Amino acid sequence: MGRIITCKCDSCDKQIELYEGQGIRDNKIDHILAYFDTTSKTKIQNALSKNSKAIKWSFYRQIAYSNVGHTIKSVPTLFLTDEKTVTPIETIYDGDKDIEFLPAEKLLNGSFHYVCPDCGKKMTCIMTGFWD
Repeated sequence: MGRIITCKCDSCDKQIELYEGQGIRDNKIDHILAYFDTTSKTKIQNALSKNSKAIKWSFYRQIAYSNVGHTIKSVPTLFLTDEKTVTPIETIYDGDKDIEFLPAEKLLNGSFHYVCPDCGKKMTCIMTGFWD
């Protein structure tokens, strides 16, 4: 189960919905691959084809902030785990490699200040629900 976090501009009422966590339909690799760009999809398929029995995977949507584009969104991330390492593979964030993953708590408690991409005023983020 995941959380829905809504960020709303205090000035112009723009809203952004962010999804964090995992849904109940996110337990099949074929379904999850649809969330990824071609490059990431190929990495995942290659890793799984090498040794599919030894590699375990888990899926999670993380909240990410672009330090270049100053945007925020949910980023699908697959974690591939073998005996020694955990390898996260996230979908490309609008071509931006300079991203920062944020715990939702930073948005909810106001310790991360996000401004509206339309008007530049402060956005307030609250948890508005759960999703499956």
